[in-house]
Amino acid sequence: MKIVAFNQFFWPDQAATSQLLTDFARKLAAEGHGVVVICGAAGYAGAGSTDRPPVTIRAAPTVPFSRSVAGRVASYASYLVSASWRAIWIRDADVAITMTTPPLLSLAGNLMKGLHGAAHVVWEMDVYPEIATDVGALRRGSLLERLVRGVAHRSRNAADRVWVLGECMRSRIAATGCDPARIEVHENWSTAGLYQGPVERDPARLCVLYSGNLGRSHDVATLQQALVALRHDPRIEVQIAGGGSERAGLESAVRAEGLTNVRFLPYASYQDLGRVLSSAHVGLVTLRDGCEGAVVPSKVYGLMACGRPVLFVGPATATPALTIDRFDCGWRVACGDVTGLVDRLTSLAANPELVRQAGDRARAAFLAHYDREGAVERLCRALDGVTPAATRRAARLSRSSSTQPGSPNASS
Repeated sequence: MKIVAFNQFFWPDQAATSQLLTDFARKLAAEGHGVVVICGAAGYAGAGSTDRPPVTIRAAPTVPFSRSVAGRVASYASYLVSASWRAIWIRDADVAITMTTPPLLSLAGNLMKGLHGAAHVVWEMDVYPEIATDVGALRRGSLLERLVRGVAHRSRNAADRVWVLGECMRSRIAATGCDPARIEVHENWSTAGLYQGPVERDPARLCVLYSGNLGRSHDVATLQQALVALRHDPRIEVQIAGGGSERAGLESAVRAEGLTNVRFLPYASYQDLGRVLSSAHVGLVTLRDGCEGAVVPSKVYGLMACGRPVLFVGPATATPALTIDRFDCGWRVACGDVTGLVDRLTSLAANPELVRQAGDRARAAFLAHYDREGAVERLCRALDGVTPAATRRAARLSRSSSTQPGSPNASS
């Protein structure tokens, strides 16, 4: 099959969506499919140095990405227009796959479906505009919100398949009116090669790591208050590695409080990620109340790959909480429960064997369910069930010829 995938970020950019699409594209190419990726320039999280995937990469002219609101909107809008224009002229694709960077990118896939008969799969990473309203970036019920919601829901509902990242996202999208029969859960993944063995534990210190984007959908307030409460506990060190819109504010608060048990690090490169994740004893993941289903944090899988237990601050119905409960590979604290978070951290600092055992269970669960090779194989098999454009065209031609005058099936 010829498969065309759309996402603003692709190899060599290190954005999470870029890495996922790169892994999937490599697997599709290895299976003999022709793969074309329509993307913008790298710029979200820096460029990695992995080998170029054996696919056709077509750049869509895009305003450089910026983390300011105006810059982000301009970049997203320019890519959406460029990608949609390219979609109009790609006539021979069997399947179009659209991710959700930027929002409403499913419009490009539906153009290919409507104009040229390509099957369309929406691969949801974040649910829009729900995530924008959940974090207060867009007022619920406003004219703009109703417009974006209407376009997004209609566009998603027109797709042949909708791939989602967890049961909480399946529920969130089904509630928009999307046919549940077309929604499939395909959780994200990581690579077993990140594992660098057990970390040598200083019995006097517990290292807790938050790695990746720290944005508005993450519960920063509970973490910040817990750090202040732990300021005089030398057994606990928290590292924040990455970026995001909320990092600067947290850094300022840490400086203002004079906290010495918090360290800030840059984004880890893909090549260095295993070392950074493996340097900690416990991985921290957060999600704000109300954001479950609109966002599914993918940080969990890299931590599990490294054999690190997960401490999740967030709703009980979110996918990370369900994963922790299913495999007994970590702990959950409710948003706003500062005392609970402090108590949990101090308990883990005093019980290194408890941390080690949960980490072992995390690694075992990862190998059984979330390793890259198995995950991309499952996606490929899911794609096998999508009817390609060539088959659709043949069926249409057959139906058309059967209704022509003189054909055996023509009505008299």
